[in-house]
Amino acid sequence: MAVTISLAYATTKMLKDGNLVRQLAACETMGGATVVCTDKTGTLTQNLMTVVRGVVADVELTSRAEAQAFFKTLPKDVQSLLLESIAINSTAFEGPDDQGHIEFIGSKSECALLGFGKVCGLDYRSVRADNKPARVYPFSSEKKTMTTIIPVVGESDQFRVHAKGASEIILRSCTKYMDKDGKCVDIDQTVRNELLRRISMFANNALRTFALAYKVIDGAELGLCSDDEAPLSDLIWIGVMGIQDPLRPGVHQAVEDCHRAGVIVRMITGDNIETARAIARDAGILTKGGQAITGPQWRKMTPEQQHAILPRLQVMARSSPLDKQIMVERLQERHEV
Repeated sequence: MAVTISLAYATTKMLKDGNLVRQLAACETMGGATVVCTDKTGTLTQNLMTVVRGVVADVELTSRAEAQAFFKTLPKDVQSLLLESIAINSTAFEGPDDQGHIEFIGSKSECALLGFGKVCGLDYRSVRADNKPARVYPFSSEKKTMTTIIPVVGESDQFRVHAKGASEIILRSCTKYMDKDGKCVDIDQTVRNELLRRISMFANNALRTFALAYKVIDGAELGLCSDDEAPLSDLIWIGVMGIQDPLRPGVHQAVEDCHRAGVIVRMITGDNIETARAIARDAGILTKGGQAITGPQWRKMTPEQQHAILPRLQVMARSSPLDKQIMVERLQERHEV
């Protein structure tokens, strides 16, 4: 009886903190927690994303306030491709929120890109009305990309493939890029290294990076496309956008409280490894001696290797749902709660 009363009292206190506990036993389990595995976007961060940096056709965007000036310096062909890519290769849309205010609804990353496009004069509804997709490959947490194929207006039997997603993954599929004159130029190793440097620079500033690319195919190539695998070879690089998503107030203090209580906090996210490291450092999760790895690296390890790295593992980037499941299984094998 005393235990039941104590747990009931605990649930009441937790309810005042905004935590609804439906089973009394859960309080006891939570009180004995030794590890917290947390996502990043919308959990540690505010999920209020805006485009603040970018590089398109060798032209750099250095702040959100310069978006219009940045866009006007781009070649006309690049302007139209950029806006078409943002509008077409997206499922976000504009609509009223709970208070009746008009805002973009959907994936917050796509909302940020559409918001940037709107500042640059994009009317996404008219672009979508004029370009009906021939095929769509939705964003996948496994592939980290989304692809939409549309007929090229005014061209018979020609289709434009628009791809966006994780910058380093899109870059691996690109063989050309658009230069400051709007011309398609081969990507040599020097150019590839410079693009990787820009991506790394944005990521180290705790920005989520999204790359945009395209190519043109004919009807025969479209017919050969599978239903599961988007045609992502020989793409033409349009540019990369750096999206800011600030930490929630109180996150750093909450992580410190966990550490003082002997609870280890691990961040598991789908973001770029450098972005994940930067955010984890800001939140106080990644500490001296801590280790960060990617989902693919984690999957290649044997269970014994995974157990060996777990005591130091504080950040996992580019993770899939399977990676998260394996992480929890390994922690449970170590009798963690």
